[in-house]
Amino acid sequence: MVEPLCDQIMQKIKQAAELYHMLLLVVAPASAGKTSALQDVKERMARLLTLLFLYQAGFEVGRYISLEHLIENQREGYYDALYKSSQGRHEGKHTLLPWWEYFLGVMLLAGYQELERRTGELTNAHGAKTELVLAAIRKLPERFRYTDLAQACPNVSRPTIKRVLARLSEKDEVECVKSGRDAIWEKMGS
Repeated sequence: MVEPLCDQIMQKIKQAAELYHMLLLVVAPASAGKTSALQDVKERMARLLTLLFLYQAGFEVGRYISLEHLIENQREGYYDALYKSSQGRHEGKHTLLPWWEYFLGVMLLAGYQELERRTGELTNAHGAKTELVLAAIRKLPERFRYTDLAQACPNVSRPTIKRVLARLSEKDEVECVKSGRDAIWEKMGS
């Protein structure tokens, strides 16, 4: 009984240590300072390590959106955040808050916003998935297979797709021509 509890405690300690190391790498650019001729290389390496640890923490936006490009577009803000975060560093009176605000606002929030803008599919609005299904149906040919519709809406559950098709069928906007595993639907009056 004590052994499983000890294992759980050790697991939590390991998770906390991993998080601590990730946080250290994320703040590396803020604590690097302008001390060498190779500063750009150090900053680039810090950003690459940050990206790696973001992946490991489950933030995969960097796979689809160039965080480097986002930083480049807001270079002044990047250096301003680094500067503000390093003030008082040698006296031990600096704060990482400006860097964290920049990091969370540019590297994560702006990254996900750019991804949403590009895909046009990420939204929390009520009825958004229904709209995705309706938009996909409009793009499909007059006769379409259910599997084609499901493939056009990978982020929409099958019950939601079926619910939309049922509503459209009640309104005589679509008709199921062939049911079953290889269901075929046809648009009506288009």
